[in-house]
Amino acid sequence: MRHITPVIEDDTNICIGICPQIYRGFRFNSVGSGTLTFVSFRWLVTGYGPFPGVLSNHTGPLALSLGIHAAVLEVSYKAVDAFLTRLEPDAFDGWLALGHDMRAKHLRVEMRGRNKRGRADVRGQDGGDKRIRADGPDEVCATLYEGLTLHSDWMESNDAGDYLCNYVLYQGQLMFPHKKVGFLHLPPVDILSMEEQRMHVLALMQQIEAKRKP
Repeated sequence: MRHITPVIEDDTNICIGICPQIYRGFRFNSVGSGTLTFVSFRWLVTGYGPFPGVLSNHTGPLALSLGIHAAVLEVSYKAVDAFLTRLEPDAFDGWLALGHDMRAKHLRVEMRGRNKRGRADVRGQDGGDKRIRADGPDEVCATLYEGLTLHSDWMESNDAGDYLCNYVLYQGQLMFPHKKVGFLHLPPVDILSMEEQRMHVLALMQQIEAKRKP
C-alpha cells in the first residue's frame, strides 16, 4: 500500500488550510453568500485530507467553504485522537463530520458508529481489524440526526465502514455524549458536483437547525 507522508511528522498535523487555533475557541471563517449564519446553534464541520485512492479529497475544501468553524483532519488515528483531545466541548453545539466514499452514488447519512477499525491509515498505523475501545459499546447512535426526516436524495446508512470515518463518529459521540454529533459520507464530485454537494450539506444543516427551534 502506498502511504501518504504527512506534511508535519507529529500529532499537530491535523488541520489543513486553517490555523491550529481551531483547538482554542476555534477560528471563525469569513461568511460569504450561501453560508450559514446561525446564532443559536454553534456548528463545527470537519472534512478529511487525502488518503490512498483519493489524492484530492473534496470534503476538506467543502467544510472550509461553509464559512463557519471548520477544520480538515489528516486521515490518521493519532491525528483524530489529538483533535478530539484538544477540542473544547463548550465551543460547539453540533458537529457534522464529512468523509469521501468512492463508491457512493448519493449522500449517505451515517446513523451509527461501530466499535471496529480496520485498514492502515496514511501514517501506516494498522487498524488491526479490532475494537476501537476494548470496553466500549458495540455501536453508538449519531445524535445529530435525531428526529430528522431525510431528503429523497439522501440515503440512510447504518454502516460507516471501519476506517477513519467510522472512527471519528464512534469516538466523537462517546467523547462528547451531550453534544449533537453526526457523520455524512459524500460521493465523488464526478457523481455529484462540489456545488451540488455543498447545497445538500447546507440544506441538511438548516433542517437540523430548524428542528431545534421551538
